[in-house]
Amino acid sequence: YLWTNNHVVQDATFIRYQLCDQSGFEYQVPMSDFWRDSNRDFASLTLPDNLSGLPTFEAADLSRLREGQDIYLIGSPLGFKCSVSKGVLSYNGRHLPRGELSSVYGDFQTDAALNPGNSGGIALVMQDGELKAIGMNTFIISPTRSNIGLGFIQPLDMLQTSHNYKRDHGGRTFVSSIDATFADLSFPYWQRIAAFDLRAADFIADGNRGAGIRTLKSDGVGVLAGLQVGDIVIGVNGL
Repeated sequence: YLWTNNHVVQDATFIRYQLCDQSGFEYQVPMSDFWRDSNRDFASLTLPDNLSGLPTFEAADLSRLREGQDIYLIGSPLGFKCSVSKGVLSYNGRHLPRGELSSVYGDFQTDAALNPGNSGGIALVMQDGELKAIGMNTFIISPTRSNIGLGFIQPLDMLQTSHNYKRDHGGRTFVSSIDATFADLSFPYWQRIAAFDLRAADFIADGNRGAGIRTLKSDGVGVLAGLQVGDIVIGVNGL
């Protein structure tokens, strides 16, 4: 599959894509071949059989990411194809609006150079002695529309969830929400919560697993159901 951002392809009638290995091959596909999800700014294309053997990066363990570690971004900023920029993970888990779906880990914020043309490119970190994928370069916040060191990466777990909807439901999207954002219990934010929340501290110390509620929409169904920030979800419908 080829993954990119929906905003990269949304106004196109066809897409032309080219490999970075100087092979010179160029492929053109109609937009009807793309599955697009505007809510999550995600688009997916099934690659032709003759491209099935392309090299890939392994997925990184997102729970091991820490602020300050190096990040490498690949893209084509301002048309300069196959460029690599380097920065650090500025914030691990910046929860920003993302349609109806939020990543467990939140968006990854970086100061690595992101400019128009970087969208849809891959973001990598070094783990276990090799570069591994953490997500997709998606957008910047800037008053000038150019890089000022506030770039954001969609996490791989959220991209995989969007892709699975396409695979399992034929392109139809089904989303339920309790109007909350979550943090994995290994996430540094939750460790800080545990420092003053004895319920969370005891739960984590006992080696239990769950998803901690980090924020709740004030008029959302989660609040109406009695959920509170700091609660730990350990199952849904018995699972």
